[in-house]
Amino acid sequence: MSQVTVYILNYNYGKYISKAIESVLAQTYKDIELIIIDDGSTDHSIDIIKRYAEFATIVQQSNIGLVKSILKAFSMANGEYVMRLDADDWLLEGCIEELVKKITLDRSAALVFPDYYEVDEFGQIIRQIKRHDFTNNVTLLDQPAHGACTLIRKEYYFAVGGHDDSLMCQDGVDIWLSLTERYQVVNVSKPLFYYRKHGQSLTTDEGRILSTKSDIYRKHAIKRGYSKETTFAFVPVRSQQINGVEYSSIKLGNKTVLEWVVEKTKRSDLVDKTIILVETPDLADFACQLFSDEPNIVVSERNNKDARQGVGIENSIIDYLSAYNEVSLENIIVLTVNYPFSRHNYIDSAIYSMFLFGSQSVDSVIMDNSIFYYHDGSGLKQWIDNYIRKERDDIYMRRGGISVFKKNTYLDTKRENPVKMGHVIVDKISSFEIRSGEDLEIANFMAEKILQESQ
Repeated sequence: MSQVTVYILNYNYGKYISKAIESVLAQTYKDIELIIIDDGSTDHSIDIIKRYAEFATIVQQSNIGLVKSILKAFSMANGEYVMRLDADDWLLEGCIEELVKKITLDRSAALVFPDYYEVDEFGQIIRQIKRHDFTNNVTLLDQPAHGACTLIRKEYYFAVGGHDDSLMCQDGVDIWLSLTERYQVVNVSKPLFYYRKHGQSLTTDEGRILSTKSDIYRKHAIKRGYSKETTFAFVPVRSQQINGVEYSSIKLGNKTVLEWVVEKTKRSDLVDKTIILVETPDLADFACQLFSDEPNIVVSERNNKDARQGVGIENSIIDYLSAYNEVSLENIIVLTVNYPFSRHNYIDSAIYSMFLFGSQSVDSVIMDNSIFYYHDGSGLKQWIDNYIRKERDDIYMRRGGISVFKKNTYLDTKRENPVKMGHVIVDKISSFEIRSGEDLEIANFMAEKILQESQ
């Protein structure tokens, strides 16, 4: 039998740590090395941990953070396979046996992960999370395994250089990208651990998580040899009024709506040119005055036929590219002006994502785990089983106003084959959409806050 090292990371989880440790000791798989790392807790955690000194190697350290603790655990591990267990989670008794059985069937597999239960602060099951079948059905590897309770082949972990020690979170995404570049991944379609969601969970810090994920995509793309590609951003601007004022000229804080939108293309590392597509001479004059000193921002007036209501932007973009014979262009970005606050790093993340995962387009989205209903004529029926949440049932809503395409995909108007579409998840501020005067009032408040924070 292959030895498995389980390491438990703890920081001030004294009220949960005993359950986590006991779940490891109760495993049906017995060849387990247990390491418990207390990362500078200030509660009574260490007193509880020391009760298990007979069964575990205990490390008591000053607070160095998640990823540095992970690196320490891997350097100490004697097992052929290594798995992290967070101190507020716990394992089913057959968890490790099932995972080892699965990964030993495939020498090319670097890691294996299971389905799991989400539980609340009090340990009550909220729902079961059922992952896709990664062995047979997954072709786009942009949905990483959970950072915890994933069994990793230690040899392969060190072969790819382990974790990036500069990270503060999103360790699962980082090691997933490193390992999937060279090895296979497999999963077990059974719930084998309990993942606790509560107010103290790191996963509630949305802004930090999504920003870190963007940085990880960039670093891995560069590490894999990404070479900058010519990229144009198109900003379609229609004449529309809110409260009697032309929408794109409305000021939010000290900038017009159009300036907010174009600003993200100026801050992007990957956008070479921004083309503002307008439908009237007045809008053209307005945009030209705003960006007269910006050589990489051009204004182009759409022809009357393509500028009509109900006509998509595709023909106008194709006409522009044909007129200027942009043969070196690789990526096309379309930005929607109704989302002024979406962050520039999502543009770059979308392009890096296409490179990393081989997708042909990427949309900015949010995940919506609300309860949805449909009407069957006799009343409302729940659309999906809310207790068993299958990944195939997850709802992704287009938000943030960022769509990125490979040029050849965008210009292929016949679209005989389905487009392989990826996604970047955006934060709540980026997902805010302006459609009414009431939205504008909220947007003004948000703009002032964003500007204050940037000073």
